[in-house]
Amino acid sequence: MFYLFTGNPVTLESIVYGVATAGIICAMIMWFGSFNIIITTDKILAVLGKTMPVIATLLTMILRFIPKMTEHGKDTLEANQALNGVKRQDEGKTIKAKIKNLKDKFKEEAKIFSIITTWSLENSVDTADSMRARGYGTGKRTSYNNYRFTVRDGIILLWSIVLTIATIVALHNEIIITYYYPTIRIKNDVMAYVIFGLLCLTPVLINIWETLRWNRLKSKI
Repeated sequence: MFYLFTGNPVTLESIVYGVATAGIICAMIMWFGSFNIIITTDKILAVLGKTMPVIATLLTMILRFIPKMTEHGKDTLEANQALNGVKRQDEGKTIKAKIKNLKDKFKEEAKIFSIITTWSLENSVDTADSMRARGYGTGKRTSYNNYRFTVRDGIILLWSIVLTIATIVALHNEIIITYYYPTIRIKNDVMAYVIFGLLCLTPVLINIWETLRWNRLKSKI
């Protein structure tokens, strides 16, 4: 397409590949965001509580600790900036520090990081002491599960497994694939896209079915 001032070429293939990669990264961020909202700690304990209790406890503590640490970091930043004479906007509540140069900024960030690290270590010690005081690991482990695996869950699980295997086979056999170099080449297959679309839309289909079923039950009242 054109050349940069350094002499490096900018091609259509590289731009399309960059856009596709950015889309993949955005999708991964959305996946993890949805996972954090849908998969709660009690669900993790229900799935892994009996088979892998240590991993279940570890994942539960991590999922609880990360947002707690982020919130504490924000509070520490605001408190540190307030001590250094910071202007706070009334409506947006955005804090802007009066930092003179990059060196001062680095010192401030290092101080905040040190505070957060110290707090996280102290919190970990307190959590360990609390678990030990409550008798964690001293006797036979028991677990409570409020979830039951029903026929509906089995059908949805089988549906997801079949569609996932079909999608993997399509990708492995290169039924659908995109080549970016040396030229852009796309191999399409309508059935493969339909299968993958059904797999992605499974939660939406479940919500639609539940809404229709709920409306039908309300109409009978």
